[in-house]
Amino acid sequence: MLVIEAGYEWHLFDHFTIRGALGFAGVLGATTEVTPDYAPRFPVAVESFTADSEVYLNDIYISYVFTPTITVGLGYRFF
Repeated sequence: MLVIEAGYEWHLFDHFTIRGALGFAGVLGATTEVTPDYAPRFPVAVESFTADSEVYLNDIYISYVFTPTITVGLGYRFF
């Protein structure tokens, strides 16, 4: 996953800070494992289906999972 973020920090009063940022997060690589939660009657058919499902899900994650991010933080500086 790749996360890129840019922001700014404001100093309030003596020790308080507020942080704000905008960014982007996206998947660069994915590994998916699909396993049945039962004892299959036809293991060969189920193995073929699970292998195809893993490939399909990995492609979906890499191609479509992108999201904007917004970060807000409140902090206290001790020193």
